[in-house]
Amino acid sequence: GPAATTRLSVYNLDTLALVGEIDGVGGNGAAVDPKSGHGFTSSKPVSMFDTKTLKAIKTIDVGDAVPDGIYFDRFNERVYVFSHPTKDATVIDARDGRVLGRIDLGGVPEQGVSDGKGRLYVVLQDAQGGVAVVDTRAMRVTAHYPFGDAGGCNGLSMDVAHGLLFAACARS
Repeated sequence: GPAATTRLSVYNLDTLALVGEIDGVGGNGAAVDPKSGHGFTSSKPVSMFDTKTLKAIKTIDVGDAVPDGIYFDRFNERVYVFSHPTKDATVIDARDGRVLGRIDLGGVPEQGVSDGKGRLYVVLQDAQGGVAVVDTRAMRVTAHYPFGDAGGCNGLSMDVAHGLLFAACARS
């Protein structure tokens, strides 16, 4: 069959109809800032696009990071791009696409979730597994919660109203 092309597909969630595609923009994930109308993909380089016109705006160099997971935090209008080999998150300002820095997470990051108050929780895939707690204002890890030998974690979600964090882990 024909080779798959790199593209970002956009769907209407009410009808599930394809709204459009952005050719040449792809990656392991996408994150959108509804306020600025900017979207980002976890690709190398990271792609920044306009969510209304579905046009690429620019690419963003992330150095030696290898983008995988991606998360947009409404609290500070920042995008966090997670890299397995460098064990960090590249922080991007969603308004203009500037790289603000990198946060050493102390483990292999997969997915993040925010409490909406300046804390970002990142699940780590390492053999012992765990969660890194990030102070997003200071852009640094303030705590690690290890899972012992129950690693292999990929999923993370939060019930903000009740202060509960859910981590989905499976070690084979």
